[in-house]
Amino acid sequence: MRSFGLLRAVVLSSLVCFLVSCSGGGSKAPITSQTVPPPGGNPPSGNNPPSGNNPPAGDNPPSGGNPPSGGNPPSGGNPPAVKYGLVQGGVVSVSGASVQMYAAGTTGDGSAATPLFAVPLVTDAEGKFDYAGAYTCPTPDALVYMVATGGDPGTTAGLTNPQISMMTALGRCGDLTPTTNVTINEVTTVVAVWSLAPYMQGASAIGAGAVDQAALVAAFRMSALLANPATGTTPGANVSDDATLPIAEINTLANILASCVDSTGGSAGDGSNCGILFHETTPAGRNAPGDTLSAALILANDPTQGMQNLYPLASTMATPPFQPMLTTAPPSFALPTTFPSGLAVALSPSSFPDTYLEQSSTATLTVTNNGTSAVHLSQSVLSGTNATEFTLYLNGGGSPCSTTTALAASASCTMSVTFAPASVGQKAADLAIVSDAQNGLIHVALSGKGQQLVPGALNFSFTPDTINFDKFGIPKTVTVTNTGTEPFSLVITPNYPASGGGPAPDGTGWSKSENCTQAPIAPSASCTISMEMYLENGIPQFLTLDAHAGADVKTEQLAISQTVNVDFDARPIDFGTWAVGVTSPVKFLPLPSNAPVQGISVTGPDAADFDPSCILQQLGCYPTFTPSAVGTRAATFVTQYGNIAVTGAGQAAGPSIAILPNSTISSGIVGQRTQINFTVVNNGTTSATLTPVSLLPPTDPRVFSLSPQSGCPSSLESGQACYMYLQFNPSQAGDQSAILQTKDTVSGVTATKSYTLTGVPAGLIPTTMVDMGAGRGQSD
Repeated sequence: MRSFGLLRAVVLSSLVCFLVSCSGGGSKAPITSQTVPPPGGNPPSGNNPPSGNNPPAGDNPPSGGNPPSGGNPPSGGNPPAVKYGLVQGGVVSVSGASVQMYAAGTTGDGSAATPLFAVPLVTDAEGKFDYAGAYTCPTPDALVYMVATGGDPGTTAGLTNPQISMMTALGRCGDLTPTTNVTINEVTTVVAVWSLAPYMQGASAIGAGAVDQAALVAAFRMSALLANPATGTTPGANVSDDATLPIAEINTLANILASCVDSTGGSAGDGSNCGILFHETTPAGRNAPGDTLSAALILANDPTQGMQNLYPLASTMATPPFQPMLTTAPPSFALPTTFPSGLAVALSPSSFPDTYLEQSSTATLTVTNNGTSAVHLSQSVLSGTNATEFTLYLNGGGSPCSTTTALAASASCTMSVTFAPASVGQKAADLAIVSDAQNGLIHVALSGKGQQLVPGALNFSFTPDTINFDKFGIPKTVTVTNTGTEPFSLVITPNYPASGGGPAPDGTGWSKSENCTQAPIAPSASCTISMEMYLENGIPQFLTLDAHAGADVKTEQLAISQTVNVDFDARPIDFGTWAVGVTSPVKFLPLPSNAPVQGISVTGPDAADFDPSCILQQLGCYPTFTPSAVGTRAATFVTQYGNIAVTGAGQAAGPSIAILPNSTISSGIVGQRTQINFTVVNNGTTSATLTPVSLLPPTDPRVFSLSPQSGCPSSLESGQACYMYLQFNPSQAGDQSAILQTKDTVSGVTATKSYTLTGVPAGLIPTTMVDMGAGRGQSD
């Protein structure tokens, strides 16, 4: 079963390109489907029998069959509505081909599809078939496709090619009309196979389970963007003007398949065009494919296979039918496509470093919504031969991606991908990201190499060997160097002083960023650890550094101290998202009671957007945020004791509300009630008429409730906020989730917030809350 996270494999490392690059335009040879008579019309001029020579009674084809070439409709009337199909090899009609229509399976990835024609249809001498009345949709939403096999491509009189197998992805069965024409050729085959490969085991085995249905729908939709199933040309309909599709790559692949289709066939290793295609796409240790569709599926799953020998097949015909095509062999038959006004995905680093067995490397995946409206992410699917050696985590960064909260226009979210090789050698997988954006299916190629750990001396050093904090909010850096001959993975653990009866540190008194645990550290290589102190009593006494190389472990301790003795709170302040020109409610910033602050200044690129509003005599500041532009805004409050980082974001004018956390609590003692404070804010430019905040399923009302004292006014003006309390009363240990929601009844804008809290046995220390959602307002 597929879901956000690790999923079973079907190699798709290059699907990115194909799904978005099925080309079109260009100077392509004419397609004979243009000669198909329109539904209800007469055959082309010149094909009528002499006057008065209508076919005798009984000579009409049986119901569901093809009309005889050039025949007239019954005297005095129009023919019934006809759905014309056309099978072509390149631009040559394929006669005698067997055509079946399938409804995609619904019981799992690659599950058996359902044939919809009681008896397969057969193409006539012009490669045409009439499928009107030959099928019944299982449901209007059933996803359907057609497959053509065998037939005579006209290369040698009377000889058929049993290796022909091509397909066209049609989409929702209920969208087919009495005038829907269908073309099945090499272009539609390439586009369909590269789009549907994660959910495909063969021509009659395309499907997805309930969890993957959204991804399968997106794959059919992407196929339609890449090629028009009615004409067999690329691109398809409704492609945005700014999209860049790999047209030449698609045409090149179509020409490679055409070299086999437009022949008398062959088998792997016999030197024929089909033989070369089947030989070069034979997976190691497996049988060779026996038809063009099977070969295409193997190549879609491993787009680097046999490229140098496959590329020449595209030019074996005197005039390759699909143009433009590539002029040189590509490094891969992956098909990268870009939609500047849609979702953009960036992986950093772009490929994983060589990673030793029993170790791992991590990369960050950033998803950015470049569109003008919010986008919902529905799935991320890992597939490919080595998919089990890659793991996807949604909460991979400071702005974790979510399947329950929309990604606003111009916003970004992050995931993390971990590579843990199980064996030596080059590894590859495909990550498919599904959303309701125009480019609703994006493929990211993942690659890395597993290396055998070479035994050797495990040793490392770090400098300086102690860290002293003399100011708040200003980073201190430590460099770790591998001084041995053995690569190792580093694990960093903070160690806090005994609480002495007071509250234990919750991790918010300091922060750490580093590149030491992202990948193994090679001999002589170095990495850095950067730390900032926020609270006088909130930092660790030392960090434990554990170097792991297989079964070998080396441990060192980095001592930490502080010489500033002021009860200052330098934790970063995030004001959240506000409409441009709207001022946020104040945040309270307590100043030291044991030492005067001489003044607070604001620096940074967006300093003018932040006002510290300090009243030094009252030992406090009341900063506010007024964004002057859309996007992330950042500045720094500077004092003689250190710095406070402040951030916020601007959004376009309009209605908007949000639910923001005010607490870092993430745990509660089993059998005890814990209260979590949160704020409902109107961060838009219009007043909001709010529904009461409610708890949505699957929230357990026995564990979570809203405090009776909680409540917000029904009307909330722009820039105003109200404060509420969520009560957590766990009956057992473990994670529990709650979803809060409120709605502006005038605009329809909603705000949703997800919390994940952990029930812990009495005596265990609660930890910092993991924020599971951006809490950003969105439209229904």
